Amino acid sequence: MNTWTPQRIILKFQYMYLCSVAIAYANQRKIDSEAKQLQANAATFSKQTAQWLKLTEEFSSALKVGRYTPYLNLYNVNSIVVKLSLYAT
Repeated sequence: MNTWTPQRIILKFQYMYLCSVAIAYANQRKIDSEAKQLQANAATFSKQTAQWLKLTEEFSSALKVGRYTPYLNLYNVNSIVVKLSLYAT
């Protein structure tokens, strides 16, 4: 026979409360972990963006200089191609 006494009802609510607190704590730990990963990914993306920006500026500069000195342009473009291949890996 299943009778619901006041003590049993209180125990049931306490159990439900503790379960919900445990779930909330686990969810918060997951959120914190994902936030750290997102922060690391954003830092990596920022560094890569800065590298690509520098590389495109060098490339643009090499093209501008190349209008006047074709041999210098060839040298700069070759060095930039090597840098591109390094950044791509």
